[in-house]
Amino acid sequence: MSRMDHMIRTKPRQVAKTSRQARKTDIFYQLGIDPLSMATNASVLSEYVTEMGLIKPRLITNLTVKSQRKIGKAIRRARMMGVLPIFHKLWA
Repeated sequence: MSRMDHMIRTKPRQVAKTSRQARKTDIFYQLGIDPLSMATNASVLSEYVTEMGLIKPRLITNLTVKSQRKIGKAIRRARMMGVLPIFHKLWA
C-alpha cells in the first residue's frame, strides 16, 4: 500500500466547534462562572469525566477552549484533593 492510498482511505478528522459557536453552548461562559471555582463540586465535575475517569474532550463537552482548559485543571485539582476518585470504574 502506497502512502497516497493511506492518505485517501483515512477518515476526515473531527473538529470541535469554533469559539464563537462554543460560546452558545458553554454554560460557564454564559453564566460568567470560573470553572476553577468548581474544583470542590464533584457533581458538576463528574459531568465532564467519563466512567473510566478520563476528562471528556472538547468535541463532546462543547465548551470554549478557555473553559475546557480550566475544567481540566479543576478536575485534576479535585483528584488531588480527594473530591473525585482517580478511577471511577474499578477492574473486576
